[in-house]
Amino acid sequence: MWWELSRASGLVSLALAWLALILGVTLSGRLSTTRGAPKWLLDLHRFAGALSLLFVAVHLVALWADSYVTFDLADLLVPGVADWRTTAVAFGVLAMWLLVAVEVSSLWMRKLPRRTWRLIHLSSYLAAVSATVHELTAGTDATHPAVLLLTIAVVGLAVFVTTYRVVADRRRPRASASARTSARPSRAAPAARPVPGEEIASA
Repeated sequence: MWWELSRASGLVSLALAWLALILGVTLSGRLSTTRGAPKWLLDLHRFAGALSLLFVAVHLVALWADSYVTFDLADLLVPGVADWRTTAVAFGVLAMWLLVAVEVSSLWMRKLPRRTWRLIHLSSYLAAVSATVHELTAGTDATHPAVLLLTIAVVGLAVFVTTYRVVADRRRPRASASARTSARPSRAAPAARPVPGEEIASA
């Protein structure tokens, strides 16, 4: 039972971590700057991140309780200590601590400098990639068609929204600059005289 629980919780945690990342990229792009952006999307992003960390905790407890492969607390919390598939497990431990850092920074967002919070949040990419490497190298279900399809789907969607965000950010300054240029009055055209009473109305 513990072995089955550890496998299931690990896969669910991985999917939720990628989902939280995808929602975060979506929120940081054009949707979040558009008036009327849905607040439920931010709530879903936070919920997915917290739930991913919760399933990580279930994953660790199940591995510790299982007798098929013996893990102690040091194996589960310190990268490179485990005797069983040392490198693969180290990627999982690294992903766990990065997820913890991202979640803690979210809770302390108002107390942290904006730049620090942003740098910590960007590590969610490394966390998701490390968790995926852990899944593919340590998970016994890594070659299962459903697991491969899930991995390809979430990674592909993350790459798509990230690429769209980068392209949109590069186009936005150009659009803003051209809008400011078009808004400037032409020097060749003389300024129109104000209609009597217009100054009062505009004031």
